[in-house]
Amino acid sequence: MTVNVITIDTETMDTAHTALILSIGAFAFDVTDLNATQQAIMDVAKDAELQDHSQFAFYRRTDSFDQLISGRTVSVTTQEWWKKQGEEAHEALTGERVSLGEALSKLKQWIAQYPDARIFFRGPDFDGSILENAYRDFTALNARGNITVSEISGPISMQWCAAVRVISKTTSPASPLLNITRYMMQ
Repeated sequence: MTVNVITIDTETMDTAHTALILSIGAFAFDVTDLNATQQAIMDVAKDAELQDHSQFAFYRRTDSFDQLISGRTVSVTTQEWWKKQGEEAHEALTGERVSLGEALSKLKQWIAQYPDARIFFRGPDFDGSILENAYRDFTALNARGNITVSEISGPISMQWCAAVRVISKTTSPASPLLNITRYMMQ
């Protein structure tokens, strides 16, 4: 299957751009071949092991402790929303966790497999804004030497630009997605 679209989703503990991230998920697919896309989605849905190892799916649960220490936020409203969700939603968030920095680095590596794919979020003011802020936090935490901005974002800068070209037709120049691109290309 040729991949020409990537969609990214986050599960969080707040709706602000500083939200604590519970998980980052992404799916790569061919928008012109809906049968192959549907089959790939069904394969991943049926086999949880594929969520971590499929070439078409990316999923990482993130550790909360370091994020809280670094100032990522949790809102009462979002906590209440999560309490109302079913057992299936809660189970999706249980399991092995990695640091936010590791999840962001792995996301970058996974996206790099698809240099021609366009990246989409549910909306320009939620997932994109939260990921932009997370990349900034990650970069600031690692300013002492572990990793650089270019190591985090270098290979995916053009994909973010492709997403901006598509989404900017319906958003303002000050949208969070445009800010992600500006920040990641520095």
